[in-house]
Amino acid sequence: MQRSLGYYLLIIVLVLLLFGVVSLGDIFNLIFIVIGSLLLLVVIGIVAFRIYINRLRKRAESGQGGSHTFFWTNRQGYGAQSSRRQGNTSKEGDVKIKMTVQPKEKKVSDKVGDYVDFEVVDEDKK
Repeated sequence: MQRSLGYYLLIIVLVLLLFGVVSLGDIFNLIFIVIGSLLLLVVIGIVAFRIYINRLRKRAESGQGGSHTFFWTNRQGYGAQSSRRQGNTSKEGDVKIKMTVQPKEKKVSDKVGDYVDFEVVDEDKK
């Protein structure tokens, strides 16, 4: 049977207690310091995380991307920077329509399917 590290630490602490090298108060102080330090680190981490998130939120609301952009756009809108690089001199807001691929012909003939004839019946005239 394999023993864990905690088991050996407990044995060492019990031996030190029995021989009077350390007192029970010293052990409680050590436990208190360790747990208090961990809690303090958790609280500091939560506060730092909230500050970081608030800064990111404010940066996103103001439109500053910096190195932490939320979208792949810049302030001028989608693709504004790339159109300047290509030498496009069109005005902002101009609409350009590019030719798309022509739709392919239907693979199913028009004869496939059912035609349903219906009439509207007014039930109020009873």
